[in-house]
Amino acid sequence: MVVKKQKVKFEVYKATDSDDHPVNIVGLLQQSNSLRNDQKEVKLYGVTVRIDKFEKLILDDQTLRKFPGLELVYFHMTKLRDDGLAITKERKDNLENLDLDADEYLAEDINCIFDTKNCLMFIQRNFHSLSITGVCNYLVKMHKKIAKIDKTYDKDTYEELNLKFKPVPDKEILKGIAESDNYRRIELSFANASLESFKGQETLNKF
Repeated sequence: MVVKKQKVKFEVYKATDSDDHPVNIVGLLQQSNSLRNDQKEVKLYGVTVRIDKFEKLILDDQTLRKFPGLELVYFHMTKLRDDGLAITKERKDNLENLDLDADEYLAEDINCIFDTKNCLMFIQRNFHSLSITGVCNYLVKMHKKIAKIDKTYDKDTYEELNLKFKPVPDKEILKGIAESDNYRRIELSFANASLESFKGQETLNKF
């Protein structure tokens, strides 16, 4: 059996509230994924977005020994565009539009792994897929949508999900920046990547 290895680049973010306390989004992800497709769809920037898959990852014994208590979940999100692409069979041919039926879309996806213990999210995204801001906006809107579905929503008492994703720095990239002398100005703002800081803090779970 041939084993194929491929490097995959992940961006890393920490889920926090406005006070930089960790926010556990697992309950929201799980509840969103359990809805019907039409219920878990949200319009962002005029494009339909939805979560398509959610599952807990099974970790091997070696990983668990190295990282006791580690729990990871995987979820997949899709941005659905209904505008056509220009296609051609050969370089000399004229471009033609790709016609889509009324119920067909161009699916551009994003893959995410969430560390429930440290509230860290690893995302692998395609060029036209959802951005981290889009993921955040989707979850905020789904939080409100679920409250309406569950009939617990009251516009006078409802509190919007307090969520943001702060990037975790890549130490190798920062090292390269520090050694460079070919820049005029740079400003960096990152999440606190120290796992020790999570001890004693209550993990927020909205569900």
